Amino acid sequence: MNTSRFFLFVNFLAVAFVALANAQNAPPRLPLDRLMSKEDQAATGVSNLTDTERAALEVWLTNFGLRVMQAGQNPAAPKAAPRAAGPYAGLNVEHWIKAVVERGQTIQLDDGSLWQINPFNKIDAILWMGVERVTVIESNNPLYPYKLVNTDSKSAAEAKLISK
Repeated sequence: MNTSRFFLFVNFLAVAFVALANAQNAPPRLPLDRLMSKEDQAATGVSNLTDTERAALEVWLTNFGLRVMQAGQNPAAPKAAPRAAGPYAGLNVEHWIKAVVERGQTIQLDDGSLWQINPFNKIDAILWMGVERVTVIESNNPLYPYKLVNTDSKSAAEAKLISK
């Protein structure tokens, strides 16, 4: 894996698990079973670790990812968080995906609405393709009050409406 892909991967993992930890009010920890296939664990020796060593590696990976993410942020020019756009009129209606933007971070639907995807669900949304069908439903997550349910791939992603 080349260096830029590695750091992109680590940055994505850090963001995803920080979001998960914040949602669950638990300390963030990257579970190796969700990050690596069994084959990769065997090839790298991770499968030979004791439970204590494995837990220590998960904590180290989490902290390393957070440091990489923080180092990549420019405090002089912080990114503005997308603002909620209010209630969505197309609730419980089937739409189609017009565009998957920023590697699954943002989804645009056929009605022009833009959706910020929960970082924990970005792994699903990045695989979505244009013209797949989605239905927008309400979510129980106050940070991402909607869920885009992809009726073609049978996957879903929590989302925040950022533009109507």
